[in-house]
Amino acid sequence: MTICREWSLVKLQDPERHIRPLYCRSWGCEVCAPRRRTGLMAKAAAGNPSRFITLTVNPRIGENPDARLLLLANAWRNTCKRIKRRWPDKPFSYLAIVESTKAGEPHLHILWRGPYVPQKFLSDCMAELIESPIVDIRKIKGLKEVIRYVAKYVTKNPHHFGTGKRYWSSQDWEPKADTTDDGEPKAEPAWQVMREDVFTLVWRWSHEGFAARKEGNDGIYAIFIEQPP
Repeated sequence: MTICREWSLVKLQDPERHIRPLYCRSWGCEVCAPRRRTGLMAKAAAGNPSRFITLTVNPRIGENPDARLLLLANAWRNTCKRIKRRWPDKPFSYLAIVESTKAGEPHLHILWRGPYVPQKFLSDCMAELIESPIVDIRKIKGLKEVIRYVAKYVTKNPHHFGTGKRYWSSQDWEPKADTTDDGEPKAEPAWQVMREDVFTLVWRWSHEGFAARKEGNDGIYAIFIEQPP
């Protein structure tokens, strides 16, 4: 794995050259973690959820917290299948975010867009699937509440248990866009990786007759190289 921003993404498109840093996208990176948190908050808001659902796990099942997260995630996916069977004509979508309790146990914060599902139905499903009937469900009052809710649990980063994901969503959670979870444009086929950082490339190409012009609010995210007339 490269160190964050040591390499670059470059698109050579005569007479222009575009460069942007290649980020590591690690939640443990002091540069990328804030970007990923911001991207996750944007992803949460883009889904336009109508309810918050919190699922807990019974600490008496599974060998350890890592195993319990996998059981919890699988139980939620099976619960979604039951919801589809129970309400086949009512589509739904969700974004699930993992958090750790003070005791180090996983639980899921789910942003839900879809039909009303009774708390008892969810509780019964979870009790049957993994003996974890404690379920909380609340109606969302507006977009600001979504942002506050996600910020509360994402400030310290979604927790990572073993091989489990920090968060995931249904495929149709948000409108399709040509961006990553961080809000960055997705790399197109024309983009290629170069093992030099942005500033080295700018310096080198400036000595080859190119003029550099920064683009983007942060002055680093995108640097555009154009050949002077």
